[in-house]
Amino acid sequence: MSSTLTVTTSFVTDHWEIVAAISPQGTLPLEIFVYENTGTGDLGPFFGTCSLKELQRLRIFTPGTPIKVFANKFVRYGQAKINVNSEADIAGVIAALVENVKDLSSAYQAQSSTIQTIQIP
Repeated sequence: MSSTLTVTTSFVTDHWEIVAAISPQGTLPLEIFVYENTGTGDLGPFFGTCSLKELQRLRIFTPGTPIKVFANKFVRYGQAKINVNSEADIAGVIAALVENVKDLSSAYQAQSSTIQTIQIP
């Protein structure tokens, strides 16, 4: 089953806030968004969408549970929260996010299990 990305945009005080998440019914894992690790129980700034290698390597962040920064500069999380200044091209930011998620989805599906039938004489 394909994955669904839900994107919500809101104007908050003086900037746009974009919140995105993957639906749990899809093929992608939920925690595909990368943040800087603060070493505390809080996330640092949003960094981007993870690659296939990062999906396998980065630890998943749970709010309130610190992860040591040593060897864990970045962490994965199940929601992207992007703040964009009011003059920025918000449609371009969303398009880039969608494209990155599509790229990850393609790489992820290419990695999935395959069955080969090999005749042995």
